[in-house]
Amino acid sequence: MTPWKPWPYGTSGNSQLFKQNAILLTADVSAAADQEGKTVIRLSAELMSADLPAPPGIRETQYADHNKTLAFDSAASVEEIAEFYREALGKTGCKPTTAKPTRVDLKQVLVFTNSQNDRLTLEMQPVDDNLQVRLAHQTASEIAALNPRSSDRQGSATVTATGTQPVVSVALPADAATITEGKARIEFTVAKGKGKETVESLRRRFVDDGWKEAAADMKSLFGTFSLARDKQQLKIDFVDSGTGPAEITISVKRGELERAK
Repeated sequence: MTPWKPWPYGTSGNSQLFKQNAILLTADVSAAADQEGKTVIRLSAELMSADLPAPPGIRETQYADHNKTLAFDSAASVEEIAEFYREALGKTGCKPTTAKPTRVDLKQVLVFTNSQNDRLTLEMQPVDDNLQVRLAHQTASEIAALNPRSSDRQGSATVTATGTQPVVSVALPADAATITEGKARIEFTVAKGKGKETVESLRRRFVDDGWKEAAADMKSLFGTFSLARDKQQLKIDFVDSGTGPAEITISVKRGELERAK
């Protein structure tokens, strides 16, 4: 049996993270309650849906498995982080689509793809003396689900009319920004710190419309919950790491999503 030798994967508060391949280990260290001089160490392991590498010396590491996103702070420069990922992702067969990061609003963005048309999007934003970094993984099928309706719009309308693909109306919050729409998926952002509040508001609206909550796993910085109605399944995920806008994703099975007018 090959010995397990995890590599440092940054820190998050009092937690130290380690990773080997796609296994993430978190070590939480705290003082034992009512036991002076003693320390409690809690270990937890998670199988990652995407094996996302991270450079050394990072801080405030946040990994969210529901949307395969890694976020962290670094003292390195944009060029140093970009070069690290060119080398690390290149070993897995991923190649950058541009020679240098492209400026998008306040961020520097570098996109990688592989032969299966999967995509890894690297976003870097300098804030004071700190660099906020986000790496997100999407499979080819996930990307296809995000494509706006185009030539198949007429066919989609016909399917909806027959009732085989019911349309789910979604009322986005007034402050929703960076909105991306697909047939079965809507992504948007709200101000940092408002992710959980926004998701709870959406949940209440869907419950009022007759959806029943099936499962929930909500934390302050990320979370997910699912609802069901008839044969449809609705899922809402969010990540609110505090390093940028909160990101929210709504997806549906056996239906299509449509923004409420």
